[in-house]
Amino acid sequence: RNIDIRHNVKIVDQGGIERQFDLYWEHEEFGTLKKSMIECKDYQNGVSIERVDALIGKMIDFPDIIPILATSVRYQSGALQKAKNHHIEIMVVREEDLEKDWKDEKNYDLILDTAKFSLEECSEILLKKMNE
Repeated sequence: RNIDIRHNVKIVDQGGIERQFDLYWEHEEFGTLKKSMIECKDYQNGVSIERVDALIGKMIDFPDIIPILATSVRYQSGALQKAKNHHIEIMVVREEDLEKDWKDEKNYDLILDTAKFSLEECSEILLKKMNE
């Protein structure tokens, strides 16, 4: 079944405040409705721990939504661990570079260099990849 991934979605939180999400979708998994969202961040110096903290604060009012944080650059020191500690999935979105991409001994992708994308380009790439 196709999943309807929506861009720039506004959802009312538990306190009655309308909140914006860059990408949002719902799907059924083993008979259970799953909700997911992606926040796209495009900062020249990478995503800071403060940006992760902001997403944690936002998600407190949406306990049933799976949060994913995406960037086109990198995550600053501490940001990855903070996201992991709060069950936030992380992504780096960029074009494939066959000369610089490689896999480690466990076959995990390692990224040595990233291209820079605008927030809009990040959203478009994610939408395209998720609808393939």
